[in-house]
Amino acid sequence: MASCFQLGTLYEAGRNTPQQFDRAARLYRNACDQDHAEACASAARMYERGAGVRRDSTHAVELTRKACSLGHTSACPKRRGA
Repeated sequence: MASCFQLGTLYEAGRNTPQQFDRAARLYRNACDQDHAEACASAARMYERGAGVRRDSTHAVELTRKACSLGHTSACPKRRGA
């Protein structure tokens, strides 16, 4: 599913294609469903901002937690004192 994630980044940024947030979000969700950690974090960001999808903070948190559980450390909560 790395290819879905990569294609999603192109659509989100508008590189070599018109910028299409809805298409990027769909590709990120597809890759996230297949346990691609970075795609989960990217999908979470889209839901948090409401870019290409209806803004949904609860779903954004769920996707962020999944990204963390899959090893995407930047999606994990920062520990105090660390």
